[in-house]
Amino acid sequence: ESACMEDNEVGQCDLSVGDQKLTTVYLFFKM
Repeated sequence: ESACMEDNEVGQCDLSVGDQKLTTVYLFFKM
């Protein structure tokens, strides 16, 4: 599920840095 964050270094992720942070916070609280 974290493929976007993992592939970001390769340029595979189309989310902005802000969206990635929001996703990280969302997944954190989702746990």
